[in-house]
Amino acid sequence: MNLGIEDAATLAWLIAEGRTGEYTGHRLPVGAHVLRQTNAQTKLMVSRNLLTTFVRRHVLPLLLKRKFILSRMLPEMAGLAAPKPEWL
Repeated sequence: MNLGIEDAATLAWLIAEGRTGEYTGHRLPVGAHVLRQTNAQTKLMVSRNLLTTFVRRHVLPLLLKRKFILSRMLPEMAGLAAPKPEWL
């Protein structure tokens, strides 16, 4: 939902600026990043590989207890790591 709202706001901004030809260049990298992250997270969560299962069950919980790691991973996992649009 957030991505769609940001897409619409970016398009409105570009229309107001008379720069609609730049829309794809602005939004395609953001969408590609979200898809890469979603695919990686999904693969991690559904994998039955022994090493991946070990990491998911034992390593990730330990890493997420570290504030430094949590502050880096949480924005990525929540989809908040994309660069801010120019219109903000």
